[in-house]
Amino acid sequence: MKINISKNNLNIGKSLSRLVAVQLLYKKNFDDITFPKIIDEFNQFNNHLLYEHQRDDMDLIFLENLVNHISISLDTIDQLISEYLQNNSLDRLEIILAAILRLATCELLEFSEIPAKVIINEYVNLTYAFFDDQQPLLANGVIDGLARKIRENEFS
Repeated sequence: MKINISKNNLNIGKSLSRLVAVQLLYKKNFDDITFPKIIDEFNQFNNHLLYEHQRDDMDLIFLENLVNHISISLDTIDQLISEYLQNNSLDRLEIILAAILRLATCELLEFSEIPAKVIINEYVNLTYAFFDDQQPLLANGVIDGLARKIRENEFS
């Protein structure tokens, strides 16, 4: 799925990287592949995930850092998310929604230079790009709750 992200976004490179990261985590669910290998494959073959004019705008370093952090912290991330899924489990969520929640949680944990409210906004907007029913509301609630726990100093 290609999503046209507007050039009006001041940090389009990170937004595009987040979109690609969601798609790569989705792909990982179907392929027996390591996180470093998935980045290598993207660099070699999967540039079709973006429109041609977006490829140069993407922040590849941010994408690689995000995927590397996810690979290191996945168990911790899944445990944190599970605490906020009241009547659900992470395994029962749609794969794209689980990828969005995992990446948002990873950013909250590992990228303290990015404000929590920016992370919440970016991933809720991504959720709206893939879903039009209750999933964006669920994503907003879970990511906001995690942000308030992980980055409570930003909300006091």
